[in-house]
Amino acid sequence: MFNIPLTRPPEPLDGALVTSRTSASNQYAYPTEFQTELERIGYQRQADFYSPDDPVENLLDTIEKRQEGIELFCDEYDWDLLVAMFYATEQEHHQFAGFIDPDYPLHDPHEAQLVRRVYEAVDEQVGRLRSRVGEDTPFVVMSDHGFCPVYERIYINRILEDYGYYTAPDDTSSDRSLRLRLIDALKRSDAIRSAVRHAGKVPVLEDVVAPVVSSYRDESQQKSVTADWSETVAFNGYEHGEIFLNTEAENPEGIVADGEIDD
Repeated sequence: MFNIPLTRPPEPLDGALVTSRTSASNQYAYPTEFQTELERIGYQRQADFYSPDDPVENLLDTIEKRQEGIELFCDEYDWDLLVAMFYATEQEHHQFAGFIDPDYPLHDPHEAQLVRRVYEAVDEQVGRLRSRVGEDTPFVVMSDHGFCPVYERIYINRILEDYGYYTAPDDTSSDRSLRLRLIDALKRSDAIRSAVRHAGKVPVLEDVVAPVVSSYRDESQQKSVTADWSETVAFNGYEHGEIFLNTEAENPEGIVADGEIDD
């Protein structure tokens, strides 16, 4: 088994197991001798690819190493079942899903081509594996989920604010106000956003643009939360919609006492 989620830590089994990308332990494979072999060939559980600005070659290298690890397994084990996950398509879609849709306002033919390159690389490795195991071996190719561009978002904190549960911070510092104005401009204008993203690749502008783009991603994806905690009862902390109480037990500035939680 290669890189299947929720398989950590690697437990003994009749075969070999390489844990998923979420394993923080240095021991990520069973048996340990197989991990040594994987490290020898430079096996990678996950590519260094977390931003549209990261080189797509990082994904392509990981795809190649994944296939080398699978073939190494086939060479050393007499196996009955082989399960392998190529994670590169997931990583690329998290960055480019919107840009490959021709109807999306930010459609970019160049970035659509990058997605195609990754799919072609995975397809090539799947073909190599199919040839390796032979036509008599049952062979299944599947995806665990799909991707699509996001045209609209519901910001839970704005709804909570309307009902009096959430209060935005009263932050009027000039640095923050300027940053928020730039972020608002990015959200409102596709042309400005595109220009800023490309300007970030110019060395002279990189130091200026990078913090703005980073802030835009945080604000637009709801990955960080700010609030006037002295007036906030409940808040949304992530982009998936969960609502949390601002309890005294979990937040030094919390205002919801244990006895008030049920209410």
